[in-house]
Amino acid sequence: MSGHGNHRSLLDRAFPFHFAVDEHGSFIEAGPRFRAFAGAEIDSCRFFDLEAIEGPHRIRDFASLARSDGEVNVVVIPFLGGIRLRGEFMVDAESDGRIRFLGHPWLTNIGSMAALKLDLKDFPPHSGLSDMLMNLQLRESVNRDLKRLADNLRDRSRALEAELENRAMLEARLQQSQKMEALGRLAGGVAHDFNNALTAISGHAALGRMTGDLADAHRHLGLISDASRRATDITGRLLTFARRKRIEIRESKVQVILDETAAMLDPLIGVEFSLQFTRDPKATQVRTDPAALQQALVNLVVNARDASKSGSAIMLHVRYEHDDQPRSMMGSERQPGDWVIFEVRDEGHGMNAEVRDRIFEPFFTTKDLGEGTGLGLSTVWWIVERSGGAMEVESEPEGGTCFRLHLPAGSPDAIPMAASEDEHHGQGRRILYVENDEIAKVSTAELLRGAGWHVEEATSAEEAISVADQSLQPFDVLITDFVMDGMNGRELAKVMRTRQPWLRVVIVTAYDVGSADGDEEDLVVSKPFDLPELLWAIEVRRPKD
Repeated sequence: MSGHGNHRSLLDRAFPFHFAVDEHGSFIEAGPRFRAFAGAEIDSCRFFDLEAIEGPHRIRDFASLARSDGEVNVVVIPFLGGIRLRGEFMVDAESDGRIRFLGHPWLTNIGSMAALKLDLKDFPPHSGLSDMLMNLQLRESVNRDLKRLADNLRDRSRALEAELENRAMLEARLQQSQKMEALGRLAGGVAHDFNNALTAISGHAALGRMTGDLADAHRHLGLISDASRRATDITGRLLTFARRKRIEIRESKVQVILDETAAMLDPLIGVEFSLQFTRDPKATQVRTDPAALQQALVNLVVNARDASKSGSAIMLHVRYEHDDQPRSMMGSERQPGDWVIFEVRDEGHGMNAEVRDRIFEPFFTTKDLGEGTGLGLSTVWWIVERSGGAMEVESEPEGGTCFRLHLPAGSPDAIPMAASEDEHHGQGRRILYVENDEIAKVSTAELLRGAGWHVEEATSAEEAISVADQSLQPFDVLITDFVMDGMNGRELAKVMRTRQPWLRVVIVTAYDVGSADGDEEDLVVSKPFDLPELLWAIEVRRPKD
């Protein structure tokens, strides 16, 4: 047997899956087992056309492959039927224009040998075989196997990156599945609540048109207003939860918050339950968004009503507390200082530990489909957190529930700014009102005219600029929607101020547009709003936090 034949025989026995490629990427040599698995495809396929080497970069030419001389690589060749090879590429110094791969099958689980039609003779008979079989028998994951072999690898991250990428893809799919499930639950609850409000609005509108009695028509108008507030509360919960509605923290009177909350709760609670309000005289001022806090208290009291039997008592108690030491709360720590604690307690069926641990999760609800959005308590949590506060919950099955909202106390002598009704008068001054929704534009413009303002209307920023340029008189106030096709409301305000620097700007929006890139004098009014709120924004400067 010639020397070349001896060389080939030893190579075939030591590395039955070896192969060699020329400068064009054609397979010009192959071990017996490699050829047996590859079949005829070995003669028609080019190595450089394959995504063969596992790693961040694809090797596309002979020079790139030559630079990997001596590196340990994992090779996946499609026509080997799923077998992965692990070994080194070596430039053949005796034969110019040839690169050899010396390697063997690489497994992470010895049980997969039979499925791939492999046995021990496919592995090289050298001292590393015992180490390899030990790794196979450990049945460790790919990441652990790579870590064990890290001292012998020059680039230890390639297979790990592939595994992490696959895991990230699976996690993304799981998150998308959970999101779609949550949206389905959300849609059912919101549609139920919103449709009830719309049904009431359309029903009382029809009844108001049919009646000939002025007092009865006035009653229907009041009920339409009540239903509108219910719809506003639904969108408010959604926007606050989605963090698209601004929370404005300021000094607020505790008694005013309680009085307005009680007025909102009277029609919701009815005569079947006893609602009791008490306040510690020391609890006078609190730092929070009063409207958001009222929403949180209404959510808690309505939940207490739903969990209680008819005739039960629901207590809302407010007290002051000073603490020199930090206190651990649910998921946070309350810092030392002065605090106002709003406590809502009921005598209802309570909660077990499993439910209690999940109540603040978005979209989690124990109510039937269509009876709740699962946003109420998560919104309460977010309002308290944004106010710099903390929460506590006590509940036992059949033992009632108590929620405590810990909020920073305000200064006792703080007096919130307020505007009297007498301040709201237009006296013929001029407003440029920009709104792309025709129904909203017509109704708001009529309300402003009724308050004594002269109103010019536009449906886009471009039309508003044209109206202003053609007007013979300047405008005193610009009221503009934020979200519009083309130029948005804040961009329009900048353009208008180049023409009329004195212009007061009020931006109306359903989203939290913040103050970034905006003039400090710009006021933002959240939709939906009522006339006094809009007139206040026009006439009075916003109080500083």
